[in-house]
Amino acid sequence: MCQIFFFTSNYDLSGNSHKIGFSMPDEIEKISSKDNAITIQYQKNKPGIALTQSIYAQNERARQAFIGSGHLPEVASRIGSFVEFKPLSDNAKIRILAKQIVESGFEYGVRLTYIAPRIMQELASAAVAENSLTVRSFRPVIEGYLAEAFAATGALSGADEEAYQLEGTLAKPVLKKAEKQA
Repeated sequence: MCQIFFFTSNYDLSGNSHKIGFSMPDEIEKISSKDNAITIQYQKNKPGIALTQSIYAQNERARQAFIGSGHLPEVASRIGSFVEFKPLSDNAKIRILAKQIVESGFEYGVRLTYIAPRIMQELASAAVAENSLTVRSFRPVIEGYLAEAFAATGALSGADEEAYQLEGTLAKPVLKKAEKQA
């Protein structure tokens, strides 16, 4: 039987202080999008360095940084591999926020088909004010601003299959019945 454990941390184990969170590996030179297609360009391999040697070197740099951050070498030697994550893009954060708004509406029996840009912008501003909150913190912000409107609309709509549009402002969110599509 094999067991795999994942530990997460906010330590910078790359040796480069600018790399924390979700981002691209060093080998990726550029990511671009056009017409909803993604193009990825990689840097050319450095001559003489095999992929396995490169992975080993990255792991050893991370292991030394882990030890340098105050962990025992005995603990660091038990960790088989280090995976580096980098920050999410603003677009990814907005998509996650929208998904969580829709999921929150479902919990109250409200099916959303549209979220006004003003609501999205105000929620995004509230959620990431001064970079104090993370994507994990979006849910309580959504609940704090929209739960009352969702609850009132959900209670009125009952179990019907009505769809709603979320409009207005965070101070006064408005849920309108969406027009039926033919």
